[in-house]
Amino acid sequence: MSWTACAELVRKGDPDRFLAAMTAPVEGRARLFPLYAFNLEVAKAPWVTSEPMLAEIRLQWWRDAVAEVYEGKTPRRHEVVEALAEAISAADLPRAPFDALIDARSYDIHGDPHPSHEHFTAYIAATAGGLGALAAHALGAGQSDVATVREASTAAGIGQLLAALGPLYGANAHPVYLQEPVEPAEVSAGDLPERL
Repeated sequence: MSWTACAELVRKGDPDRFLAAMTAPVEGRARLFPLYAFNLEVAKAPWVTSEPMLAEIRLQWWRDAVAEVYEGKTPRRHEVVEALAEAISAADLPRAPFDALIDARSYDIHGDPHPSHEHFTAYIAATAGGLGALAAHALGAGQSDVATVREASTAAGIGQLLAALGPLYGANAHPVYLQEPVEPAEVSAGDLPERL
């Protein structure tokens, strides 16, 4: 799959990142859109099935696909993997953020609340923060800039999560750490309990 096809997936599934990526030069877009399409695929894995084992299998498929790219194997014939392999090679992207992002998403499968504030922060840093760091690296940012983008992306990820709390709780997910849990029925359209 070409990066332009990845762009179409991102346009439909993550319009904010699509618009942000469109501000990059064409070479940058060729690296960003596969990253963002990968993120969409991994993020939706826990939500496309009600069977936890099937969701785990989907995430394992992505772990294996990424591992094969870094092992120099021919990329899997998948609409995102081939373009992602090209982006990884072109920008010499580090593997660790990919693995951390996939591992963090496995927590979404069961919908449990985070056991601690530290766990919640690590989850956001691995998902939104890690993706932001990969994007910065893909565009050629230096290490200090990558670190700054990771922090800003982590903060943005918290904002995105807060904006999605209604639908998440409606899907019986408990996406934040709270000492006193919130029941899904307490969260309605924009009306959040004080402790949340």
